Amino acid sequence: MQYHVTLFLCPGQDLWTSSQVFTGLSELERNNVVTFETDCGAPLDPRFSSLIWLRVTQSGTGRTRTIVIDLADSAECLSAIALESVALYFKRHYSAAALLQLPAAKRTRVWPFGFWMPCLNWSAMRHYSISAFKVFLHPDSGSVCRRWSEHARQLVKNLSMLYGLPSSTTFATDPMRPRDLSVIFQTRLWRPEDNSAAPDVDKVNEERANMVRSLRSAFRERFVGGIVADAYSRTFCPDAVVSAHTSRRAYIRRTQHALVGVFTRGLHDSLGFRLPEYLAAGVCIVSKAIQDVIPAPLAVDVHYKSYQSINECISQCDYLLTHPDEAQRMRIANTKYYVEWCSPKQQMLLLLKRCFSDVQ
Repeated sequence: MQYHVTLFLCPGQDLWTSSQVFTGLSELERNNVVTFETDCGAPLDPRFSSLIWLRVTQSGTGRTRTIVIDLADSAECLSAIALESVALYFKRHYSAAALLQLPAAKRTRVWPFGFWMPCLNWSAMRHYSISAFKVFLHPDSGSVCRRWSEHARQLVKNLSMLYGLPSSTTFATDPMRPRDLSVIFQTRLWRPEDNSAAPDVDKVNEERANMVRSLRSAFRERFVGGIVADAYSRTFCPDAVVSAHTSRRAYIRRTQHALVGVFTRGLHDSLGFRLPEYLAAGVCIVSKAIQDVIPAPLAVDVHYKSYQSINECISQCDYLLTHPDEAQRMRIANTKYYVEWCSPKQQMLLLLKRCFSDVQ
């Protein structure tokens, strides 16, 4: 064993955000790289519900470090509580410009985490299910959840993820397998009343609806997807909604068969989990320029085609559909990138190594 890792839980915690970490650590445990346990006692920062607290001990040296993974969409928001108490702060939406507000001593603690993709492998289910009950039985959970019914609903929600989340290998396909000459873009809208802290919520929703309309018009039967139907989307953009074949299983199957996947930004200009799903599936990606700091950059014309306007997006999709050799090279590159940098096991291993990169 190289590391011992303790994942700390908060009262009333939604474990969905931590599922990728559960999966990565459990896979490393299977490979005898780590021993892994969960425990209560994570520091509670009411403003930050997307923090994952870990204590990591390196077996060879006995060195121990407390770290945190911040999965928040916003690059500007960092937890002052975490920055005061951790050795390293791994930020999903990492922006060097946003860090300039921090003192230099704290700035050096913040590192890019990389992509986030909720998933749960069989190897993680034991740790995950035990943790769901630990959160439920946490002595402070009653104060976090105002009513017992709310407290119970959180337990049910956490346990439902045991069968509601895909495994990290679900999207994986052979990059040499023939694909349909189709373009996929299936996404959801954000309800403004639930995301009042995001100033770009209306812009993101409008961009997604316009993208669906334009792709559907340009590619007709070769376009797959649309805006997933719910009460809000049916009112906001009824002409862009798709109600059939939107289950998780159906979406995965359609992604695995499509040649090209279109990606648009999330709230706060963040990179959502559609991007690592595309990488895992070996899909050719068309996206706006990816300038976020991630552990390994995605290269234009190698991992994705870049666009600035919807018309340019359509042109890039058409280019990949009509240039099979270049599309094949991109599919292979994306599959390789996912394995080396993006799979939960590899991502957590690289993170653990970073914790002790100064130890010879």
